Amino acid sequence: MTTPSIKNDIAPQDRTDFDMAPDQGAAIYANRRADGSLDTNVAWSGCFSTEERQEIASKLVKMVEHAEDLNAAADKAEANGQPELAANLRAEANEVMKQANSVKSAAEQTSTHLGKSVYEIEMQTQVLIDKFDPSAGENLLALVEGGESTSEYNEVCDSSDGASADEYNVSDDELLRKMEADPEAFYRGLGDLSSEDRNAIMMRLNQIIQTNNQIFSAISNMQKAQHDTQKAVLANLRV
Repeated sequence: MTTPSIKNDIAPQDRTDFDMAPDQGAAIYANRRADGSLDTNVAWSGCFSTEERQEIASKLVKMVEHAEDLNAAADKAEANGQPELAANLRAEANEVMKQANSVKSAAEQTSTHLGKSVYEIEMQTQVLIDKFDPSAGENLLALVEGGESTSEYNEVCDSSDGASADEYNVSDDELLRKMEADPEAFYRGLGDLSSEDRNAIMMRLNQIIQTNNQIFSAISNMQKAQHDTQKAVLANLRV
């Protein structure tokens, strides 16, 4: 068997093309086989369907592939006499791998993990996936090709503004409307918040949904009771 190229062997270390066994808690490994199918060492929980697993695996492959590209560019930057840029590239690669490992850990949670519901696990995993933004790494990669320093890039990063928790400090109805209007943007914004703010908003959103479900259930029960009463009255009239 020939060793696949880096694009077909997406992992922090060079590996041959074989099926990876699920390995809960281990560092992420992801592989794009020669036939285009994907393989990871994620020990999937029962919270995700086959389609959802494929979607998450695809994101993980892209994240780890991006990290490998950054590390390869760091080697090139060092050869070009750009040590500061090489250090920034490796730091960005490490950050991407940290995000990928966080996604893997979230996807391995069970519904009994810390008392979380399936919905909470799915939401947490989606937030972590949406948090991945390759643009910072792509800016660094462009600097390698241009042979420039990283001072301008660092200035842009230092001055950039992320999402604020105040944007989510709205009424329950408005918060629900924000999520339903553009779920992708909503979860991406959550990914920019601190873990404390993000968890607080996720808990609040979960409570809103649970409350709405309880109200819907209560209304449904009332309507059923009214329907049963009407049926009983009609049945008595026929006697």
